[in-house]
Amino acid sequence: MLDPQQPDVALKVLEPQLRREHKGRIMARLVAGTVFAIGMLGAGMYVAKDSWWLSILLCGPSPLALVKICVLRRSDPADMHAVSVATRRGKNAAQPPAPPAPPPDI
Repeated sequence: MLDPQQPDVALKVLEPQLRREHKGRIMARLVAGTVFAIGMLGAGMYVAKDSWWLSILLCGPSPLALVKICVLRRSDPADMHAVSVATRRGKNAAQPPAPPAPPPDI
């Protein structure tokens, strides 16, 4: 049994185990973030022909911001600003086609 008066020795004994646990948590977050991003991009491409606005949301910077939150456990205000700007630009660029003109009267 270690003496409670010697925290340095106790930390040295626990350090390898803590490193293994930390590495496992990081790998789990990385895998979860990757699966999440690939799923959102795949869903965005699948719905692109039917719902352009949903495709913009799924394939824009939103997945990147969410993966950053999932993997790094942080989010910057610049991320949310980039998401909103890209969404607005995508909506403006991807306007639905105009309805066909009515046939001329003869």
